[in-house]
Amino acid sequence: MENRSILSIIKDNMTDKGLPDDFSLVSLIASNDNNSSVRFADGALDGMTIYHMGRSELTEEDAALIEKAFSLLDDTQGITDTMKELFAKLRPISAIDYIQQYVMQHTETLSANAVHSYAVHCLDSGDVSIVKLGLILTELFVEKDENVKDMIRTLGLSDEFTIFCVFNMLNWENGNDEIFRLAQKVHGWGRIHAVERLDPVNSEIKEWLLREGIDNRVMSGYSAPDVYEKADIRQLLAGHMTDEQTDEIAAVLGPMFAEGPVRGISGLDDDEAKEIVDNFISQAEKHKGSLEVYRLIHTIAGDKRFKYEKKRCEAILESPICREFIERAHDEGDGTDLAKALKIPYKEKIFAHLKRDFEKGYNNASLLIADDGYRDQVIKIFRRNLPLNDMKSEDYNRLFSLTNAVTAYPLCGEDLLAVMLDSPTSFHRIKTLNIIAEWCGKKRTSLKDISDLLYNTVTNMKSTETDEEVKKKIVKFDFMNY
Repeated sequence: MENRSILSIIKDNMTDKGLPDDFSLVSLIASNDNNSSVRFADGALDGMTIYHMGRSELTEEDAALIEKAFSLLDDTQGITDTMKELFAKLRPISAIDYIQQYVMQHTETLSANAVHSYAVHCLDSGDVSIVKLGLILTELFVEKDENVKDMIRTLGLSDEFTIFCVFNMLNWENGNDEIFRLAQKVHGWGRIHAVERLDPVNSEIKEWLLREGIDNRVMSGYSAPDVYEKADIRQLLAGHMTDEQTDEIAAVLGPMFAEGPVRGISGLDDDEAKEIVDNFISQAEKHKGSLEVYRLIHTIAGDKRFKYEKKRCEAILESPICREFIERAHDEGDGTDLAKALKIPYKEKIFAHLKRDFEKGYNNASLLIADDGYRDQVIKIFRRNLPLNDMKSEDYNRLFSLTNAVTAYPLCGEDLLAVMLDSPTSFHRIKTLNIIAEWCGKKRTSLKDISDLLYNTVTNMKSTETDEEVKKKIVKFDFMNY
């Protein structure tokens, strides 16, 4: 698969709205970026490098490889092989400045046309790191060729390349418009990077940022501070707001209060933080009510930094409109976090919802399993609603929400755990083996003595399992001789 152009793979899968939700580049290609059995989401390794690992220093050996590579500029295979050797030690995202600095410092000896020609050649590669190299090099040029621009726009649809494509677009005429269009078509790490570099030059962009800027498949906290600034949330809170805007702002401020992967509220000065909290509570007092708003009010009430606002928050949370709203939300299986916090009964309603709408209600299984009155009934619902003899990936994901909740209850749904051991996802199999080990520990006996079904299933896995980590887990637990 390495010889197949990544650009062509993306073109084959793209639509007017971007790539399908289930598109995964790493699962479609043999990538030198990740040789381990662990598969990261597209763009995840670069994202973590940018946000959490800091700058990688260039070693003398790395510098020598860059110099050697560009001495082979007229030898396409030679420069490519040398750059692959570099990228085996230094990820492309960490090498951007070093590669670009070398080219800029050697403009008298390096042919600009040759560099550009090689860069465009790289864009059509079947190797992830070489495509990134192409994007690193095209960034050095004020790109005029619409065909090359289209290649970059297409590659940008994959979260694996979005950041590199955004860097290119920053140099284009109307580049901010290009980034805005791309931001709306990517939904993972790509959206995080695009939002960070999007300039909110007009109301359309600001409104989109407030509405969708934090909506990514990674973690909303990465983009929340950017959206806070770029959507002018401080200014909005000080004026007249619609209920919809209040909901949207609550969705942005929530991750900022959580102080997740990047600094949130703590990144604001004290006066600004106090102002936005006071103004948000004032807006909430006039709001018709929503889970997003009530969640944030509950968070503020428990935040010691704003303890002077606790009584105002509690008044909102204890109001009839709030409690009635949360109780109504239970009819759709929502709001259980607030119900637990505010001691509002919820189990009867979410159980009724689970029976009525399994596809939406299965995530609440863990809340019901701990209750003796519901446990067996919940397990029966899962047996009835899942195709246990013909499971698909999404079915295993649903079942995982149940099996992960029965650790404290030996032999509860043992047949369902046996099904989970056949999941195509090694994480599921490892987690299930952990649960079985817990059961053996609680019973203080071997697996053979507590479950013929699970004993036979694990015994068969010894000869059929292909994942090394799962094999190690079976040996570590030694289920046969506890």
